Amino acid sequence: MPAPVRDTLEGALLTVEIQLPDGEPPLRLTSRVRWVQLAVNGAGEETGVLGLEFVLLGARDHVRIQAALIAAARAGQPL
Repeated sequence: MPAPVRDTLEGALLTVEIQLPDGEPPLRLTSRVRWVQLAVNGAGEETGVLGLEFVLLGARDHVRIQAALIAAARAGQPL
């Protein structure tokens, strides 16, 4: 990922949609890009990986995310 793209993304606000495995409708959340780094996938291609911080997160959405993370950790699986 070229530096100009990385510089543009870092700090940017994004709307993300997350489908949790709880049977509820997906969450639409505002997030800020906190970091960007390169990763190489199994085919040897570079892909971008973003670290997101959710902003303006409501209490109900926070509880849903926390419950999904706890369930995934107990199952030994990624979310």
